[in-house]
Amino acid sequence: MRQLYTLESGHRDVRVDVEMTSKSPIKSFFCTGVRLFPEGTERRTATSVASWGANWAYGPKDTTDIRRKATVGLAVCVPEQKAVRSIKNDGENLLVILGAKHPRKKIHFTYYLAFCSDGEEWEESHHSSEAWYSWVDKWQKNLKK
Repeated sequence: MRQLYTLESGHRDVRVDVEMTSKSPIKSFFCTGVRLFPEGTERRTATSVASWGANWAYGPKDTTDIRRKATVGLAVCVPEQKAVRSIKNDGENLLVILGAKHPRKKIHFTYYLAFCSDGEEWEESHHSSEAWYSWVDKWQKNLKK
């Protein structure tokens, strides 16, 4: 498996190209997704998942220090719907399962990751789930063009 991550200046998202090759047909699947937050929200479509919420920046040891709690938005979009096998909630994550419909010796697909932090202080910052999901909706439409 080879993965290529492309970060472009001025973009909030990252393009991920995955290529799997094998001497025998590949029956395996690939998984990506977003973290769910205990008191957060989630959104999903047929080709994307997104979440918004807060957690402690350095894990459970910081649960008494609310100043370290970080609020973030996370998203994954797969423009090619045929690559998506399923979307599952495992209780902690929204997972996107990717793979070929029929086993092949070479599989390639592209998906995108995006993220934001409530702590950002620039023009394109998002400070609520509504603002984040609005951006995600526009982003997905542009990726599918």
